[in-house]
Amino acid sequence: MTAAELIALADELVPNALSEGAKLGLVNEIESKIQMQIFLVQAKDIQSIQAEDADTEELCLPEARRSLYLAWMRCMIYWYQGEYEIYENERAMFETEWTACMRDECDAAHRGTG
Repeated sequence: MTAAELIALADELVPNALSEGAKLGLVNEIESKIQMQIFLVQAKDIQSIQAEDADTEELCLPEARRSLYLAWMRCMIYWYQGEYEIYENERAMFETEWTACMRDECDAAHRGTG
């Protein structure tokens, strides 16, 4: 899945007024979190996805983890739109996805951070 595909899918599921740049920022935020906390990449080594690369740049987790990315995007879109009750439900869903991803990815790579 590319950053552009994730943004388009999030837009389809949650109509919003956020700019493409703001949504790309959300994608970069979750990608950085994944790289630092799951793959143990140093912050200085993380490259942000640029707008011109959003159509071709693949996200670091496989397609099977698409639900994690979607949960993050939905959660944050509702937060920025001021829909705090919906946000709380979406945040809980994201945290469930995050915990499962941490457990599975760290177990697969035999890292002790999960």
